Amino acid sequence: MEGINKEILNVFEKNNLNIPNIPENRNYWLLRTEGGNWYEEFTSEKFIAIGWNKLDKKDYCESVNKELALRILDNYYPENKQQTLVINNINKFYNKMKIGDIVILPSEGSQVLMFCEITSDVYNQNISQTEIDEGNCPYVKRRKIKTIKLISKRNLDLKLFKMLQSHHTISDINDYSNEIDSSLHDFYVKGEKIVYSIKINKKTTLSAENLRTLTNIPWIANEYLHNDFYNLSDLMSTIYIKSPGKQEYEGKGKNAAKYFVGFCIISNILLGGKVEIKNFTIETNGLAEEYIKINEQKLKEDHEKNRHQEEMEKLKLQGEAEVPDINKYKKTPN
Repeated sequence: MEGINKEILNVFEKNNLNIPNIPENRNYWLLRTEGGNWYEEFTSEKFIAIGWNKLDKKDYCESVNKELALRILDNYYPENKQQTLVINNINKFYNKMKIGDIVILPSEGSQVLMFCEITSDVYNQNISQTEIDEGNCPYVKRRKIKTIKLISKRNLDLKLFKMLQSHHTISDINDYSNEIDSSLHDFYVKGEKIVYSIKINKKTTLSAENLRTLTNIPWIANEYLHNDFYNLSDLMSTIYIKSPGKQEYEGKGKNAAKYFVGFCIISNILLGGKVEIKNFTIETNGLAEEYIKINEQKLKEDHEKNRHQEEMEKLKLQGEAEVPDINKYKKTPN
């Protein structure tokens, strides 16, 4: 897989964590479902498709055959006045989309969006007239997909609303890759980058105290770590104020990965997550043993006296902040 940073992944693997690794060469697409007409079939039958059935060969996308493709469009689709756009859409479907890419499918009115991964090359599906008469999708050019996550429009990242303004059959949405990755994962690796997000559930405006606490969480967690390897000034932080919003932290490289292991454990404990540190891999010279000073029970006792405790308790008890559950990333035995 292209774009893997083995040093970063080794840090997580040694600590028994399986953090999603996103290929850097992944592309992102929005594919319209004709006003939602094919949304249910696409998502339930796990495929995507586009029309213009008479243009059913990859060769029609090549410049040498463009004149032939235009004649076919004139002959079979005379009502379509945007012939170059049609050929561009077919070219995207055949040549630019690839296995492993993410494709977003909007329902009617874009009320919900299904995030999917492409799992096959293009194939031509034989469709009977009976199937078409029964209301099945008539398009022969198809790719298989795996559905990943359903997100309602009201919970969509604000930046992704602009993406929905495109009404082309297929749109390149690589400009929104960061927002899409963070919508799918609250903890992930992409190349040198490690991203960790704390979800903000508060329905009303965050107070200055809440903002201060969220901003200070890495430094609060750092009080419990033997951190002589990572400078917190290198940690990037972005806060999205929305319901739900998020506080996103980003670091780069092996040392950032070491810090995020400890940060994830500490933030889970401070904000109400259940963590069993003893179930993580601890080697004689293991990473966790090097920089986690104390065991879980001692950590719980000490954090009661922490000077930030009152602020942290407010976030936890009111459910205003939700950290990634480290237990879902623990590697399971084969």
